[in-house]
Amino acid sequence: MATHLTSHKLHRFEWSTLKAPPFFLDAPKFLLGNDTVEVSAGSDVSLDCSAEGNPPPELRWTNNTAEGNANEITVGRLRTLNISRVTANATYNCTVTNSLGSITKQIHVLVDVPPQQHPTMLSTAPSTPETMTTLPETAKPKLVTFPLELNPPRVVVRYGDSVSVNCSTSSTDHDGMGWEATFGGKRLEEHVNVVTWTVDNLTDWTIEPKCYINLIDGEQPSIVLPVILYKTPDSVSISVLSHSGPMVEGTQYQLQCDIQNIAPLQNLVVKWNKGNEPLDNVTYSSVSKRPEDVSATLMISPSRDDDGDQYRCRAELDLGPEGPQPHPTVTSEPLSITVHYAPKFLLGNDTVEVSAGSDVSLNCSAEGNPPPEMKWNYTAARNVKLSTEGRQRTVRITTATSTNAGIYICTATNIVGTATRTTTVTLKGGSSSIIYIIWVIVFVPLVIVLVVLIVFCMMKKRQGHYDFIPVNQPNNVPMMPMSTTGEGNHDPEGYPTKV
Repeated sequence: MATHLTSHKLHRFEWSTLKAPPFFLDAPKFLLGNDTVEVSAGSDVSLDCSAEGNPPPELRWTNNTAEGNANEITVGRLRTLNISRVTANATYNCTVTNSLGSITKQIHVLVDVPPQQHPTMLSTAPSTPETMTTLPETAKPKLVTFPLELNPPRVVVRYGDSVSVNCSTSSTDHDGMGWEATFGGKRLEEHVNVVTWTVDNLTDWTIEPKCYINLIDGEQPSIVLPVILYKTPDSVSISVLSHSGPMVEGTQYQLQCDIQNIAPLQNLVVKWNKGNEPLDNVTYSSVSKRPEDVSATLMISPSRDDDGDQYRCRAELDLGPEGPQPHPTVTSEPLSITVHYAPKFLLGNDTVEVSAGSDVSLNCSAEGNPPPEMKWNYTAARNVKLSTEGRQRTVRITTATSTNAGIYICTATNIVGTATRTTTVTLKGGSSSIIYIIWVIVFVPLVIVLVVLIVFCMMKKRQGHYDFIPVNQPNNVPMMPMSTTGEGNHDPEGYPTKV
């Protein structure tokens, strides 16, 4: 039954693998493999060191020789030590470590002595105290004369496909050769220099075929064939966790890539892409060889520029140089995202200078998703009209006057937010007009007051003005009124008449 693992990325493009609950924690433990490898002088050899544990252990290779012909190759989480042109016996230490402990395993490389050097020489390389290796008693050969050679030295097989590997020797001093394997094993065959391991339909995930030879001196050298059995996933899909519908700019979302029934997990690389842009990769440290379900997550915080972009994840098996090229890959269907974002004006605040009597149009447009509603705020006037063209609203002023001067405010609104933009309209020569208005306001009342005074004075003059003065008359004669002009008409009694 497939197990289910999950990896998480907790920042825009930062990954980690979920640890198992505390009750599943395990110290490192080595898997089965060869502790002694026999090679011909001058040939190349690859050493594998596999271990399991939780947390997944880190692996480190060391050796006790001065040769600088070893280099590491990483395939997934498996680190293989490749040694070229082996000339002397050596011991290599494989150390695996996690938070619960550390263990070390020794792998001995024994150099086969060519027949012409038998029986006096074990190595063609000169020995010095620095390069000499002390092997445990169980690893010391009495005399290594007959090499076993695998062709190919390791295999990568698709689940259910056929496989065939030859094991050969140049020796004739043996009692026979054979293969030990859960499938395709060969019983001891005599008088042969080549035995072939063949399986028509390989389905054993943990198979470790071993070729052996029985020497006439009673020794039985053997070599294990490294086998990587792989299976591409049944499906790869991508989704948004705990969300449906459009996304909002600046908000974090979690994408999940579900990969069903893939093996081996340690060779899996999950790759995320946005369009053609690579975002991030994730690898796994599980050493299980059986198919598993796995989920990878990616945190994103989309912007308005991401609206309509497509995300994909793909499961890629990096099986090393022996594996198929290009790497077996299964890609999810694209996930298209819609991003909602607040309105944003294409232009900033503005000032418009208008000549008196001219026409002017004030435009207002903004970008936003959903498309924003546009609204103008201004002082209404008979010569100001509002028009709409698509998503743009325009204020049109005809035959501008001083009353049209002022601030016009445009507001854009959608479900995400609101933005405003102001346009200040000024009238050319506006300062002299204001002075003129002030003079009119001050001068007109003065003129009115002056006119009223003049009229009043004229009215008073038409009505006349009288003064009474004494004249030389007897005391019993009444006083006579006298016109201020000294002239006038008089009635028969001597009194002046009104003018």
